[in-house]
Amino acid sequence: MSDSKVWELVKKLQTISFSPFYVQVGGIGTFGSTDKPRVIYSAVQSTEALTDLANQVQFVAVQTGFSSEERPYIPHITLAKKWAGTGSMEKEIAQTKYMNHSIIRLYVDRFVLYQIFPKQQPKYKVKACFKALGGENTGATD
Repeated sequence: MSDSKVWELVKKLQTISFSPFYVQVGGIGTFGSTDKPRVIYSAVQSTEALTDLANQVQFVAVQTGFSSEERPYIPHITLAKKWAGTGSMEKEIAQTKYMNHSIIRLYVDRFVLYQIFPKQQPKYKVKACFKALGGENTGATD
């Protein structure tokens, strides 16, 4: 993907307006097989404010020429990726469902655009940070 397309996206994302809000985080989930998950995550409770923000970001991305995300939106915080062990994680994942998980309330006053570089370490690079009303967008980080 070209740098000009990324920067066009950054400029359009700067037009998104949202007020700060809270979300609740807790519990464990996976993407992919529970035996060898692609992602282990902590669930984020979907709220109207979070869904609205996600929809605005999706709209702007499609408007800029990026493909529409066809998978259902599952708010989450990634904890681990790409299980590389030889054994199964299924038992450990199942056990977490019966644990007493603390629910954490997080204040959301910004969102971040990352660019992924699959063959580099680290793979994710912050391109820009976008703050809620009353804050100032940082734009580029490089």
